[in-house]
Amino acid sequence: MTAATELPDDELRQQAIAWRRLALQGVQHARGYAHEYEVELRRRDGSTTSGVLHAASDTSAKAPRWWWPSR
Repeated sequence: MTAATELPDDELRQQAIAWRRLALQGVQHARGYAHEYEVELRRRDGSTTSGVLHAASDTSAKAPRWWWPSR
């Protein structure tokens, strides 16, 4: 197996898809390889879900909570 950091983006994406498919078919250890490639894809892309989660929590914090007594 080639190190994920050494692969070009297209090859990395293909490997991630192939290993995830094998993992879903129940091939032993395929989940770990799929995860490794997917993590590298997300790292290169620079996208995270944490920013989305923080933005969602900020908007919901401003809404009044009917179950919380007001001061």
